[in-house]
Amino acid sequence: MPSETELTGAPWTVEPGAIVFLPEPTEGFTDDEIAALFTGTLTAAGEPHAGAMIALVPATEDMRELELEGGEPLDKLHTTVFFLGAADEIDDDARLAILTVVEDLAQRQPVVLGDVFGFSVWNPTGPERCVVADVNGEDLADCYDSVAAALDDIEFAYPDQHEPYRPHITLMYDVTEIPDELLTKTGPITYDRLRVAFGGVVTDVPLGGKIA
Repeated sequence: MPSETELTGAPWTVEPGAIVFLPEPTEGFTDDEIAALFTGTLTAAGEPHAGAMIALVPATEDMRELELEGGEPLDKLHTTVFFLGAADEIDDDARLAILTVVEDLAQRQPVVLGDVFGFSVWNPTGPERCVVADVNGEDLADCYDSVAAALDDIEFAYPDQHEPYRPHITLMYDVTEIPDELLTKTGPITYDRLRVAFGGVVTDVPLGGKIA
């Protein structure tokens, strides 16, 4: 995947916060895994994951509607809200502060409603060509503003974000045609979680609830 400085075109087609999710633990975290949560060393399949992000995650039933054969798996479908930079440049104190403000925000934030109004092929001639679901809605814009305000409150120096904000869900890479099956799948979508990812270390916080 090219670095941020190599990205061209607008909007960018590479989500800097793209991640590989950890297997769900069956017996809880070990002491080393708990420590890794705040050091960014816990990864899946031994692969490094460089990006950090805050994202909205659709409700499971909505994700299933958008899942494509050969596309991104359910546990990767998300709408990036804020790219936080390189995970290894965010120290333990900053990680804890980000998790704390996101949990606080999620406690006060009801589910976020959006609308899948169409589908697009992004970067059709580039190395990261992909099909995305385009999403809009006042709730998404409000959530973006709330996250920005929360990060400003803790004085976290996040990188410049792409403007204007273009909410989307990347569904499949290495394609330049929109599958016909998607054309009937426009309509309302519900986001019920905020996700914080530091590289491969992922925390989901249910909206209106506690950390999952």
